[in-house]
Amino acid sequence: MLELNHSSQLHSFSLVPDGTRSAPMAPDVMPSLPGLSIDEEFSPVEIPRVVENVFEEGGEFDPFDLSAGQAISDDHTQSTYIVRAKVAANKLSALEKSAGTDGRIRAVYSDPEIEACDQASPSPTADPATSVPRICPGSPPLGSDRHVAARLGVPWLRRRGMNGTGVYVAIVDSGINLAHLRARGLTAQLDVARSWMAHAGDQPGQLPVGHGTMCAYDALIAAPRATLLDIALLRSTRPGGSAMAGLLSDAVRAYVHLFRLMRGPRRPGEARSLVVNNSWGMFHPSWDFPVGHAGRYMDNPRHPFNIIVGVLAHAGADIVFAAGNCGRDCPDGRCRGVTNGGIYGANSHSQVLSVAGVDLLKRRVGYSNSGPGNLMHLKPDICGYTHFRGSGVYPADGGTSAAAPVVAGLVAALRSRFPYDPNDYRTSPAAMRNLITRTAEDRGAIGFDYHYGWGIANGRRMALLRSMSVLSSADEPAADINEFSAAERALESIDGLDEVPRRWHEETVGAPVDQTKRSEPISASEPIEVRPPDTIRAPTSAMGDSTLPPPEDKRTRRARTKSGDSMPA
Repeated sequence: MLELNHSSQLHSFSLVPDGTRSAPMAPDVMPSLPGLSIDEEFSPVEIPRVVENVFEEGGEFDPFDLSAGQAISDDHTQSTYIVRAKVAANKLSALEKSAGTDGRIRAVYSDPEIEACDQASPSPTADPATSVPRICPGSPPLGSDRHVAARLGVPWLRRRGMNGTGVYVAIVDSGINLAHLRARGLTAQLDVARSWMAHAGDQPGQLPVGHGTMCAYDALIAAPRATLLDIALLRSTRPGGSAMAGLLSDAVRAYVHLFRLMRGPRRPGEARSLVVNNSWGMFHPSWDFPVGHAGRYMDNPRHPFNIIVGVLAHAGADIVFAAGNCGRDCPDGRCRGVTNGGIYGANSHSQVLSVAGVDLLKRRVGYSNSGPGNLMHLKPDICGYTHFRGSGVYPADGGTSAAAPVVAGLVAALRSRFPYDPNDYRTSPAAMRNLITRTAEDRGAIGFDYHYGWGIANGRRMALLRSMSVLSSADEPAADINEFSAAERALESIDGLDEVPRRWHEETVGAPVDQTKRSEPISASEPIEVRPPDTIRAPTSAMGDSTLPPPEDKRTRRARTKSGDSMPA
């Protein structure tokens, strides 16, 4: 990617759809250097300038937003523009030097390939301290989307009108097949006019059934009334390339499209809430420029894509990224054995929710990336449920690819009741991220850790806390504090789920599951905690089926830690 300084012709061409320019750009605008080939089919993409925000005396600002001191300039002459180019390897150094001498070129950046965080094919690996194997790519599904909905508190949310109505959910992926979603019983809504295709000729909602369709299905678990935007980014046509791949420069284009949607004209009083799901990323450092290069992507906050992610979040979008599938237990093959590299690039951006994966037993799945993040250290932020039977696209909706849209749907459900308002900092994306992490169901070490982040997203806790007077506007009734406290203590009921791991384990390993052992020990040598017999089978639900016993809560673990007992990782 080349970052170019502003010119009037660059700005006018940035408003023209790709591949439709009637004339090439003038030589005085576009650099022409030995070994450099500009992609003429790629229209220049405007990157707005981020400037210092000036607060009025006595004005309000968002205490949760790390970017509260910044604003997006509307002056196009301050913008820069991205074009896609190729350069011979032996000419790259000369091109980089020209950025300091050629007044047209601002900088040179990497344009790595990006791929979906779907599943590879390793077999399940045994958890050393339990008889239940850890879920890995290729493992059978554990539970279904119905169980995910129950874990999230979706029935409770729907009864209170939180179902995604009036909220856009952008699926930035390989494309959506609307017919497949409807065949699965969903009344999915798609805004064709506001969708975006990386390749001319593709039709929103009519792309092949695949990874993007799975992500759309999973987002609709918690937000069935949301309006989908099909942002078909991962549509590689490179010979020998993955069918679910793209280039980061295409992601810049997609995000500028969404930014214009958020900043576009709207009717008086119209709320515009946008949740952006990204179940893709970069899998290995070799895909990027080498360490120390000024144009590197994975740990460089000045890279154009990392800039535009912050710009879109500043415009009011809730952005969700999959943490990645390079977990230590059974990483994706594309990781090439690198499981200690953290979370790369925008997947660890300070203004996104970085989502790790847990199964329906609330155990970290073996392929889920651990932190720290390359851009922001404290990543992942949260865990979402994954590896369940759902969309029918694959045997299991798995990977952090599924965990991310599950959480994105939860955000959309909340937004239908608490829409984004640019004049109220309490509705900002930063406030929403704070709400999600603050109400998470803590797992692993007490507080934040690099495997679970702040814990597992919990829709009911989010809605109850958001409704309280501390975070609600003056005309909203405050929720009963006793109701919130009761919800904190309540046992979550999921009918029949305690039978699912038994069947899954017996089919996978061929031995009965031992339910007296915890799922996430610190090491193989840790003493095994035995539950009292009356907690092995949970109470019967209203539907007459057995339910899964709840995991150990934070209060119990804190008391046990003070007494010197061992604690799960």
